[in-house]
Amino acid sequence: MIGPFWAIGISAYIMFAPLVRSVRVSQTFTRDHSDIQTAQDYSSSSWYETRGLIAARPLVIPIVLSFLPLIAATGKARRIVGSISVVLLAAFCVLTAFSVGIYYSPGIIALTAAMVADFLGGKKAGGNVLRN
Repeated sequence: MIGPFWAIGISAYIMFAPLVRSVRVSQTFTRDHSDIQTAQDYSSSSWYETRGLIAARPLVIPIVLSFLPLIAATGKARRIVGSISVVLLAAFCVLTAFSVGIYYSPGIIALTAAMVADFLGGKKAGGNVLRN
């Protein structure tokens, strides 16, 4: 259950935290152009401020992938869907590693651990780790 909440938290952080840095440089000249003064202005803004709601589209993918095993009806279907989700979430992390992918790596670990615990728990006691 940690994986979906991790994905939601990281997506909200990426969407609303001031992660986009920008620098504005202004130059002032004297009347006779003998002296130039340069000023730098640094600012930060969020993905939402710079791109709007369209920035949320790629951030929804890890959330959906981490919730998929929770909606599977049977234990066998949950294991299959969970395995596919782990692979797809890992592919998402690799493809977006230079921007946001690395933030979702703990979600892969949590989802994999839940899948292993569900598989081992289902074999031993018939338990259901993902549904609890």
